Amino acid sequence: MKYASLSAPREQNTLRVAVTAASAVSLPINTNEVLVTVTAACFMVAGPTPTAVAQTSVYLAPNIPYSIGGLKEGDRLAFILGAVGNADAYITPLP
Repeated sequence: MKYASLSAPREQNTLRVAVTAASAVSLPINTNEVLVTVTAACFMVAGPTPTAVAQTSVYLAPNIPYSIGGLKEGDRLAFILGAVGNADAYITPLP
């Protein structure tokens, strides 16, 4: 398992995405690697105009920080819950 190595942040740069049973998309991300943590089990996909689909996008378990790499300039992350409810996804750019 790879763990993120973070330096003490000098500014606040974490994005929050409210996640529901409909696909929710982040603002554009301008780095190739981010740390993602979700507060409830959900599914995620990346791309320039992504739409997350429950049961077929990448599954993320809650409260586990995931290092997501391979992003391109301007990519966005989309999240969706697999059931009714709501959660938050936190996206922090990594250096």
